Amino acid sequence: MATGKKIAVVCTGAVGGYAGAHMVQAGEDVTFIDFWPEHVEKMKKDGLTITHLKDVEPFTVPVRALHVTELQQLAKEKPFDILSRIAASNVRQGAVTQCERKAAQASAPAYLYWFTWKTPVLDARPRAFHCAELAFCFDNTERCENMTGNGPEAQHLAAQVSDAWIHFARTGNPNHPGLPTWPAFTADKCPTMIFDSPCEMKNNPDATERKATEQT
Repeated sequence: MATGKKIAVVCTGAVGGYAGAHMVQAGEDVTFIDFWPEHVEKMKKDGLTITHLKDVEPFTVPVRALHVTELQQLAKEKPFDILSRIAASNVRQGAVTQCERKAAQASAPAYLYWFTWKTPVLDARPRAFHCAELAFCFDNTERCENMTGNGPEAQHLAAQVSDAWIHFARTGNPNHPGLPTWPAFTADKCPTMIFDSPCEMKNNPDATERKATEQT
C-alpha cells in the first residue's frame, strides 16, 4: 500500500534504481535524480527496466527523472546550492546524531553549530566549503586570505567564532557577549548556532531537509 509521500531517489544507479523502481511499482510518488545526462534522458524516454539474477521476471516502470541541474524547477535556489544541500545532508545529520548521543548521557553539555558563511573569493563560487570554519576558529583569516578574502566581514566573524572556541576550551561553555545566547543541545529543540553574517541561534533549522534525506 502506497504511503502517499513524495520520495526522491538521488543517484539512480544499481541500488537507487532498483529500490526506486520497486517503490514506483508499489504506487509511490518517486522522482529520480541523477548526474549523468544520458541516463536521465533514457529514463525519461523509456522508463526504468529492472532485471534480476533469477526467478523474477524483469519489469519496466515509467518514471519522473530529473538531471541535478533541473532541480531548480522544484525550488527557488540555484541548482548547485540544492546539490550542496543534498551532498552535505548526511554530514550534517551525523553532527546532530553525535549531539543527541552526547545529550542522552546527561553529563557534560554539548553545543551544536552550523557554519554557513560563504566566502567571497572566486566570485563566491566555493560557498561554505568543507573545513571553511577552521580559519575562523583560530582567527587566521589573514593567513588564509586565499580562502577567506580577509575582508571586514570575515574578520568580524572570526572574532566571534574564535572567542566561542576559547570560552568553550576554558569553561565548557562557548557563550560570550559577541554572540546570541547559545543553549546546550537538547534532542527536542536541536538548538544550533548558525555562524554567518550575522550569527543566529535557531532551533532545528534544517529539520525538513534532514527528514527528507532520511526518507530517500
